[in-house]
Amino acid sequence: MRHMGLAEKIRQFVNIWPELLGFGRCRFHVSIGLSLIPVGLIFFAASLADTSSADFRSAALTLPVLWLVSVTMRTAVQQFVLNDQTLCVFLIGPTGNLTTDYEGLAKGKSFSYLLSGQLATISIALVGMIGAIISSPVPAEEFGWMQALDFRGGWTVAALASQLMWVNLFLAGLHSLPAVPFDARAGLHAIVKAHLHAVDQSVILRRMSLFQSHLATCLLGAGLTLFIASLIYAHELLWGCGLMATAIYLLFSSRWELSRACELESDFVPFQARITRRDGPAAGQPGPHRRAAGVKAKSSHSEGNAESEGIPSEPPALDVDDILRKLHRDGRESLSSVESEALISASRELQRKRGTAGK
Repeated sequence: MRHMGLAEKIRQFVNIWPELLGFGRCRFHVSIGLSLIPVGLIFFAASLADTSSADFRSAALTLPVLWLVSVTMRTAVQQFVLNDQTLCVFLIGPTGNLTTDYEGLAKGKSFSYLLSGQLATISIALVGMIGAIISSPVPAEEFGWMQALDFRGGWTVAALASQLMWVNLFLAGLHSLPAVPFDARAGLHAIVKAHLHAVDQSVILRRMSLFQSHLATCLLGAGLTLFIASLIYAHELLWGCGLMATAIYLLFSSRWELSRACELESDFVPFQARITRRDGPAAGQPGPHRRAAGVKAKSSHSEGNAESEGIPSEPPALDVDDILRKLHRDGRESLSSVESEALISASRELQRKRGTAGK
């Protein structure tokens, strides 16, 4: 039996310590280290470049630690509220859970997942704000909102409280975006799923992609307007640049949702034969009208043999791609009972295959 190296021991400890603390089935993604370490280095470099920012040297260490604690606490609260540790494995990244397993939750559970995370993050931010106010060195008569929201460096309680406040305000703002990997996407997914009564995940993803692209267009227009106004009136460009950056991210997220929908739809192709008549044409042959004609042209002799042998009649030839296009174009109400059953059967077969492949 080979001895584990130091790196492997550290990796195993990092993976298992959330479970030891009762946080459920959690794993840390490598991106959390790749994000927080550069943040610390940026603060350290800024403190060296400018003597007036020397206090930020301590933030190079304290800020990543407070960030990690905040993200872990947010994930712990979400798992406690869901109260079902067998549902999914939480993959903790720089902003929280990176997985999209919440797509399988009921509508109420999805909103509980979203609201519990946001309330936990906002509560931690309020604790940091109160601590910063109480321990502020500014005299009471000079104290105002600007002092309460001031970001401080150093090893004092006021500095740590201000960093805790800003980290969690930033996380709460990110998770308000209805895009992956932020938690507002769980709420958007639940709303679209309930509104469409969709039986196929690809339809939900396409509608989410459409919403995200429309929202991105609105934010891009608002950002450009603020940017131009800031140039004209010589104001700060922060808000305009922030809105445009958010719009660009939403556009990328929209494309990601669309690519997932296309991937799911393509996965149905191998299962078309399972819901198509054995005497029907293979994929890539003439369309539904020809298949229907082929079914009508089937000899009555073979049908009589099937009935005499007690074999139940098979459903008409169906093409999953045609059903998906009809569902996306005309909505769920346009599907017949046979088409709905065929789509559900194909979806179940796909899930079974994926479950088998994952073992």
